[in-house]
Amino acid sequence: MSLANEINDRTVEQQLRDLGVKIVRKNSNNTVTGVRWVQKNKKRSKPGKPAVTVGKKGLYFNVYATKMLKPNGKQYDFGAGDYQGKRVILLRESKNGYKLSFKEKCTRYAISHAISMVEQLLNDGIKLGHYELVKLEKVQGCYMGVPEK
Repeated sequence: MSLANEINDRTVEQQLRDLGVKIVRKNSNNTVTGVRWVQKNKKRSKPGKPAVTVGKKGLYFNVYATKMLKPNGKQYDFGAGDYQGKRVILLRESKNGYKLSFKEKCTRYAISHAISMVEQLLNDGIKLGHYELVKLEKVQGCYMGVPEK
C-alpha cells in the first residue's frame, strides 16, 4: 500500500506545521470590535433637535418640533424655498392653513397626513427625508426645515 492512498486524518493546520510553514491568522470579519453598551437610565447629555420628516403620506414632527411649534389650535401654511443652495420647507402660522394632529404613544408628536400638500411639496423640489426645523427670528410664527446632511 502506498502512502498516497492512505487517509490522512490530520487537519490542514497540522499538515502545514509538519511541513514547517508558519501560520499567521488575520482577524476574521466575524469579530465585533468597538462595542459600547448603552447605559440604562443615563441622562441625555444634550437635548435633541426639532425635526420634521417628509414621507410619501405625510409630514412627521418629532417631540422637540412639536414642543417648539405648540400647534394646539394653530394652523400652518407650508411652502418650499431655496436657502444656501438647498431646497427647504417653510412653515408659517395662518388662519386658513393645515392643522397638525397629535399622536401619542409613549411620547407626543405631531403629524400631517395631507397627501395633496406633500405631493405639492415634492413637486416643488422638496425631497423625502429628514429636515432640521429652525425658527426664523426675523418673521414671527415662521419656521424653516433644512435638510440634514
